[in-house]
Amino acid sequence: MPATTPSPTEPTPAPNAFPAQALEVLQRELLAIHPRELLGINVDVAAAALVVIGAAPEIRGYRAELVALCGEEMTKSVDRLEIVARAALQAHAAHRTIEGGIEVHRLSTELRKIREGLLAEVRALIARDALPAETILELQGPHGFKNQCVDVLQLVSILKDEWDVLAPETGLTALYLDRAEAAANALATAVGIRNQAARSPAAELRQRAYTLMATTYDDARRMLTFLRWREGDADRIAPSLFRGRGNGRRRKPTQGSDVAPQPAHVEVLSPDLPGAPPFLEG
Repeated sequence: MPATTPSPTEPTPAPNAFPAQALEVLQRELLAIHPRELLGINVDVAAAALVVIGAAPEIRGYRAELVALCGEEMTKSVDRLEIVARAALQAHAAHRTIEGGIEVHRLSTELRKIREGLLAEVRALIARDALPAETILELQGPHGFKNQCVDVLQLVSILKDEWDVLAPETGLTALYLDRAEAAANALATAVGIRNQAARSPAAELRQRAYTLMATTYDDARRMLTFLRWREGDADRIAPSLFRGRGNGRRRKPTQGSDVAPQPAHVEVLSPDLPGAPPFLEG
């Protein structure tokens, strides 16, 4: 029976498309990328990787037509979509683990509750004339890691400075104040460690994995755009990683190109992503 070309609506999985250790398999190739070729990260890496993984099966359904149009060598990018996307996803997960973003948010949530409790107690003491009203005028507010740390430390200091007088007036204990102070210091330390992680080997490996994924997907999208030019459905089959953003390029614009306009070694992250500037979140 003659071999049949897979239908675009029923793509066949590529062999070894889902290696559990994609990052390890591609590590040598990733490390060989010249620093000047590294792309700045201006998207959510995990979300971008999922776009590539989701689009890959349907793109691969057009493989035979792409080979006829562009040649076997150029079409190799289509075969590599899943593995480069999974490598980027694994590198992103490893970076997040090292940078401790989850731990920072846990500590912030805990410290916000401590701040609320201390502030409520200080306000009660002010209402009873045990403290002057201006005591809390310099507080920064509950939003932002820095503000949370500074406010808690300030409230603890206010209470400790007058503890002999205030102890009979409050339900707080000296032990609780010590724990509140320790929680503020723990958050400050975690934020500092997280921000240093932006320059760690894990951060560079994530940038390399993202670069390989983005350029591989870009190549596949450009070929698919040419193949499906008259149908006009390339963007549906292979959505842009930068949908809704500007369409500038690091290199001369090419129809369907997905390379983001970021200089090498520059990582631009939104405030809700790991590695954002210090104390932005909260």
